[in-house]
Amino acid sequence: MRPIWEMSRSVIIFTDLDGTLLSHTDYSYGDLKQILRDLKADKDQYIVIPCTSKTELEVVEFGKKIGLNGPYIVENGGKIIPADTGLFATFRDQSAVTVWQIRELLDSFPSRIRKSLRCFHEMSVTEIARLTGLGDIDAANAKNRKHSVVFVLGKEDDVLVEIEDLLKNTNYKITKGGRFFHLIGKRDKAKAAQQLIQWGLDKGLHSKFEVWAFGDAPNDLSLLKLADKSAIIKNCEVSQQELISLLPFAYISKKRAPEGWHESLEVLKSSV
Repeated sequence: MRPIWEMSRSVIIFTDLDGTLLSHTDYSYGDLKQILRDLKADKDQYIVIPCTSKTELEVVEFGKKIGLNGPYIVENGGKIIPADTGLFATFRDQSAVTVWQIRELLDSFPSRIRKSLRCFHEMSVTEIARLTGLGDIDAANAKNRKHSVVFVLGKEDDVLVEIEDLLKNTNYKITKGGRFFHLIGKRDKAKAAQQLIQWGLDKGLHSKFEVWAFGDAPNDLSLLKLADKSAIIKNCEVSQQELISLLPFAYISKKRAPEGWHESLEVLKSSV
């Protein structure tokens, strides 16, 4: 890595994956490997940190494919994975809630409500593959959750309100991704990102840096609001009206992922 004084600015990019960096339909990532190589060669310093609902197994494997080595924020903020090398290699997450705590809470719900939830850990790998479009290996990795519970609802609106009422005054909440609901601890994507940034500053991260965030779904809202610059990646498969209305200064891509991510990157890089 080049000395910081040789760089004109330092940027931390927190990015969602499915529907943002990866195609919502087939999980393709286009020219991402070359884009990341170009960022490493840029006069500025760019640190790309996936911030996703995916599991550690999924994200670490994806990082190997495209040339990232962490850190990663997985399961909607449920866990922060340290980098293999560099500044964030010595980070240790002491704040992660366990999936067993969440399942215990889930099983305390009234029977009628509990039965309306169909959770990943109750599904076969084949069923998860059918719902997500993933292959069997990736579906098995998606099922292997350590810090969140993913579920689908039968009658969404009525039951969802009841669940949210049950979660009041607890340390848990529901967030909505591009396809599924997620029951997580109070630490969401934004809080995990803030924790990682503060840790980096304490360990010598240059204080003059920008935070950029890329997302496409409701569970990205807090992360996008945190950033100095943000981009909403076009995704016709999810409702983006709330994101757009609450983030008036965010760039809205014209293209879908993965091309929309690159489009947004170039726009943010050229903006003052």
